[in-house]
Amino acid sequence: MSMGPAVLLEIISPQGSTSFWVFKYIERIMERFPGILEKVPKFNPGLFRPYLFGLDRIESRYYTGLQISKDPGVYTVAAGSFFVMLGFFITFFSSHSRLWIRVAEQGEKSRISIAATSTKDPVGIKREVKHLMKHISSLGG
Repeated sequence: MSMGPAVLLEIISPQGSTSFWVFKYIERIMERFPGILEKVPKFNPGLFRPYLFGLDRIESRYYTGLQISKDPGVYTVAAGSFFVMLGFFITFFSSHSRLWIRVAEQGEKSRISIAATSTKDPVGIKREVKHLMKHISSLGG
């Protein structure tokens, strides 16, 4: 609430119980919000008469909940995730192609048929087949 350090006190006595806030900078709060003690009685440090409470200082202690544990399966999980990512890269970023070559003998000559298919690079597979045909025809004379 931007009112500075405060403590919620609860006093239990034979006359009954009461709870109220005790602020360190109550004077500043009363200057900033005139009449606040009448509007919000729980902010009045003199609510439990004949005593007047004040907050002199407050110390904060900070704690954390860190924990160290040993998990021997971490390296197995890391290796498995590496292989999964490697499989994704191979599947999505590589082109799968097939190449068929059939050689049929016709007397003294041979007839060579070449067929190919590619999932992602049809221009590249055509270039590869043309290069292969040029190389085979240069061998046969």
